[in-house]
Amino acid sequence: MRKYKLQTVISIIGLAVGFGCFALATLWVRYEMTYDGFHKNADRIYLVRHKSDTDYKASGISQNTPAPLAAYLKETFPEVEASCHLNILNIFDIEAEGVTHEMSKRNVDTAFLNMFRVRLLSGTIDFTVPQSKNVAVTEKYAKTLFGNESPLGKQFTLFGTIYTVCAVVSEWQHSNYHFDVLFPATPSSSYWGDSGSTFIMLKAGTDVDAFAEKLHKHKIERDKTVFTDMLITPITSVRYDEPDSRNIEIAFKYIVLFAIAGGLVIICSLFNILTLFTVRFRIRERELALRTVCGASSKSLFVMLSTEYLLILLIAFTLGTLCIHAVLEPFKKMSHVDLPVSAVYGELLAYAAAIIAVSLIFFLLLLFMFRRKALNVSIRSNGENLSRKLSVTLQLIISIIFIFCTTVTVKQIYFLHHTDLGFEFKNTAFVSFRTSGSESIKDVKALEHRMKQMPEITDILMGSVPFIPQRSNFLTTPIKEWDDMPPDAKPIFYEIRTISKQVVDFYNLRLTEGEFIDDERSTTNDIWINETLAKTLGWNKSTGKKLEEGFYTVRGVFKDIHNGSPTAPVKPLVFRWGMRFTENEFPASSIIVKYQAGKWKSCKAKIEQLAREEYPNANFYTINSEERFDTYMKSEAMLIKLLLCVSLICIIISVFGLFSLVALSCERRQKEIAIRKINGATVKDILDMYFKEYLLLLFAGAIIAFPLSYLMMKPWLQQYVKQTVISAWIYIAILLLLALIIVMCIGWRVYRAAKSNPAEEIKK
Repeated sequence: MRKYKLQTVISIIGLAVGFGCFALATLWVRYEMTYDGFHKNADRIYLVRHKSDTDYKASGISQNTPAPLAAYLKETFPEVEASCHLNILNIFDIEAEGVTHEMSKRNVDTAFLNMFRVRLLSGTIDFTVPQSKNVAVTEKYAKTLFGNESPLGKQFTLFGTIYTVCAVVSEWQHSNYHFDVLFPATPSSSYWGDSGSTFIMLKAGTDVDAFAEKLHKHKIERDKTVFTDMLITPITSVRYDEPDSRNIEIAFKYIVLFAIAGGLVIICSLFNILTLFTVRFRIRERELALRTVCGASSKSLFVMLSTEYLLILLIAFTLGTLCIHAVLEPFKKMSHVDLPVSAVYGELLAYAAAIIAVSLIFFLLLLFMFRRKALNVSIRSNGENLSRKLSVTLQLIISIIFIFCTTVTVKQIYFLHHTDLGFEFKNTAFVSFRTSGSESIKDVKALEHRMKQMPEITDILMGSVPFIPQRSNFLTTPIKEWDDMPPDAKPIFYEIRTISKQVVDFYNLRLTEGEFIDDERSTTNDIWINETLAKTLGWNKSTGKKLEEGFYTVRGVFKDIHNGSPTAPVKPLVFRWGMRFTENEFPASSIIVKYQAGKWKSCKAKIEQLAREEYPNANFYTINSEERFDTYMKSEAMLIKLLLCVSLICIIISVFGLFSLVALSCERRQKEIAIRKINGATVKDILDMYFKEYLLLLFAGAIIAFPLSYLMMKPWLQQYVKQTVISAWIYIAILLLLALIIVMCIGWRVYRAAKSNPAEEIKK
């Protein structure tokens, strides 16, 4: 290890960093896959979902189900042992002891308590009594509201109603269905409209696949609605199987990709170390042969060689653990992995042991191959060259894949930020301002007047639903009849929005055909549709076409508006003409402002100050459209950070490994280089010999890596509605970059060997 100091240090650093990436990524994946696993019968609890044409998400599968479904499934299917309905998570502001707090609430009943793990820490279960004003709070939230005082008997106010804390319960720390306060369940409703989530617990020994098929084929007809195509998802799989329902920083599939990337870095590091050891075996060929002649057994040779190997691994994993310790807090903040330190290091130890065990197997194979060689037969250089070339090629392949995937990802995110989304939302913000009482119209109009006087604000749109943030997640009733309708056509669900000329001008909406809205001539029978609906209806030219037995007339087609997740397909959309509210109408609670670039902070501060001073009792908040749009791509943004980090690490490991191999090669071939110089070879000839060899390996790696990278990234791009192209310059740039790195990496070392005095080298 002292003799080959540079190679030893490089091996240790590469493996340490690779282990850090792999261990953290694997820890993250395992944590994501254990959500809600703490419930007593978690392996038998399932979330009921159903296919929905009206659901806004890309998957077309909704977890929002009717309240009566839980009782219906328990009564209808003997396989169901228990069931409950959980309302959609609601977040409100409450007032406790004169202070306002944000609260997340769930409405529950005894069925919920019997099915899920909710430990009663103190108090009674009176919070399950329907229509009572008793509630249960989690232990953590109780301290937020009342400090260290006992919360039992304490009160808080929500929408003017006083509620009393009758119990303290355990909180769900590792769950998709968190809560701060448990309220009594609302009276059971017979309405079969989507209102929350339905959970069932199957009886022990139930054939899950058979039940799932049986449930999927079952049809329920209620309230003139057919409810069918039901699916069940294990509660422990909801985190990564139904991701659209939660505010998740990075999609599970990207976390898995990060773990795979970390694994590739480990492989790259191990191949680097094993290749160096292989080269050293051949350098120590005579020494090991003499030891064997003198009676050394395979066991003794293994102990001698593996001591050095294991020492490098242990030092690397110790250094990797120190690196993990240094970044653990930022990592936990980014990943939301909430595990005690002892559990984290326990898993890291298990990962390190597994990697050591696997790498030792390969090490034993190398030793076995050496023992198979006859003592009087030299190990052929062809075998040495082949293993070295394979190692270099493998590392280059992994590096090219990382660089390619990262480049395409960055290009796609840049494309989404700068492509035409069908509307302009830069420098816009949504202001929600809701008052109550007879003077609400006066308040809103007065606020509009005051806001127009702010120098930061350039335009205001009153009483209109914003495009960002999205205010609707479901489509409306279907279109059942339209011009040129095929005989076998099915109803088409669509979203409907009210629009006016002011909305068109504010968002700069653009037509692909037809005429713009005219507030003086347009009527409520005039509609405009988006490109997706025109395509779905099968119209090449839509202007003048009729919908719903001629009741609606299409006046134009607007470009598709991409205002949601970049992977969510654009839904069919109908724009109906509608004027702004009048004095006799209840005003909309939304105001959309356009502000000067770079002035949002001061603009927001002035709006908030105005609200506090003039309308202190109003429910008021602001949302910046650009900031909200960025949250739609937070998974992609996080993926870029992870890939950039891992790609840089992989390149560094490959460069270090390449440099180490070249250094060893120059040391072994020093006499060969000297003889070449004596026979007339110049420094340039020797440099060309090395450059040609390694550049050929680069091209060989590129031939394998580029098709693999393309096959990986093409399906990834296809999930986006708007996609960038994989340009030819990406391939050329990666080749030139790696070629430059290779030249810089090996050039100095080879030049130094080529400039040495051949006479001195021959004497050695």
